[in-house]
Amino acid sequence: MNIQEFQAILQTRCAIDLKKPVLLGFSGGPDSICLLSLLVKSGVEVTAAHLDHALRPDSAAEAVQAEEICRQLGADFISRRVDVADYAQKKHLSVEEAARKQRYAFLFAEAAKTGAQAVLTGHQADDQVETVLMHLLRGSALSGLAGMRMVLLPNPWSKDIPLVRPLLAFSREEVEAYLSEIPIRPIFDQSNQDSSFFRNRIRNDLLPQLLTYNPQFKKRILRMADAIALEDDLVMAQTRQAWAETVIETGEDFVVFDRAKTASLHPALRRRLMREGLTRLRSELRDMDYQVIEKGSHFFTDPCQSNTVHLIAGLEMFAHLKRRVVLAKKESPLHGLWPQLTQKKALPLKIPGMVSLNEHWTLRSSRETIYINTGDPFVCQLNAELLADKLTIDRFKAGDRFSPYGAAAQEMKLGDFWTNQGLAARARSNWPLIRSGEEIVWVPGFRIADRWRVKKETTSILRLELIKTE
Repeated sequence: MNIQEFQAILQTRCAIDLKKPVLLGFSGGPDSICLLSLLVKSGVEVTAAHLDHALRPDSAAEAVQAEEICRQLGADFISRRVDVADYAQKKHLSVEEAARKQRYAFLFAEAAKTGAQAVLTGHQADDQVETVLMHLLRGSALSGLAGMRMVLLPNPWSKDIPLVRPLLAFSREEVEAYLSEIPIRPIFDQSNQDSSFFRNRIRNDLLPQLLTYNPQFKKRILRMADAIALEDDLVMAQTRQAWAETVIETGEDFVVFDRAKTASLHPALRRRLMREGLTRLRSELRDMDYQVIEKGSHFFTDPCQSNTVHLIAGLEMFAHLKRRVVLAKKESPLHGLWPQLTQKKALPLKIPGMVSLNEHWTLRSSRETIYINTGDPFVCQLNAELLADKLTIDRFKAGDRFSPYGAAAQEMKLGDFWTNQGLAARARSNWPLIRSGEEIVWVPGFRIADRWRVKKETTSILRLELIKTE
């Protein structure tokens, strides 16, 4: 490893501008010291960011030592201390995963503050081998077997700041050889010998055994990961295209798919869409179980499937409005997807005027003299000559019946009407209804009551519009 080789990789493969600042995740270990030294020698303005995980009694002292190393190398230093064990317990995560989440959240937050062009970490080729083996043993899909990318953008933490790992081009042996030429003693993390951590068991137990079968095993794994990464890029491009063609709507807590279009895709692409949807809603999910992905993929193609399917981490799928499938967070009311009235008491309707159902939905009313069919299911025009009682916005009540427009003689249970329309079960109890007394006048998103339709002789029209606010 030499400075010219490193700079070439930094500029060509990592797209790093040597004249712009970067932020380095700095533990004080051999890999991060090697990378920091190379960056400083390359003339890059670098801030070393150290996260004290508070997992060991000497972690605070190590933070002080890390700062001293940065001073010796001539780099700026920032640090923070977090209780990873407490976070892991509260979030029901392994200590490894909790530390990872806290570490990257810290790094990208600091990168945004400092205006860094990228977040750099010291992962090297041996780490890549361990990562691929971890994913393989967990039953990962193709993306997991591709291992870590040298440049990852977008990533789970930022759409604008790339995660860059330039040392993936070098082995641990090359890193150690470089360190032998600089007079700085690294911090050796004692937890690297703790066999309770999955990665440590792979590094210290499994890998040495595998090398007895093939001394070139690491090189073979790295070549395989490179080949898979290239093919994975192709599949990901196809997945992005499929996403654009099949996804109708997205929000923070839901993804809506066109059922027929998704069902027509190759099974591999359906599985990719499932992984993408699950990851968007739960970014912490990694190495998802095959059965979870297969269950979600099968939902689209099963013509009898209309019930809710529970997947993983509080995520579920359900049919909606016959032609749609929704992937959503179970605990969310999904206000951004459909209108919901969460107040227990009915709201009086102001005519003319506006009434807020919640922060996402508002009902507007006005008087009209001309009937115009907008074709929008969230806009209706009613025969205002029938107004006797004040109109209210209310929720579903047991025993509710409804005579939908076009079926004057076919009064039915509201629940049966919703079933015929394909309204998801979890949307029904708080779906807003417009009433005159106890009579349902309009079911927003669907139909008005037949008795309230505008006729040729009608001279007074009430226009109602349920508006989704962004």
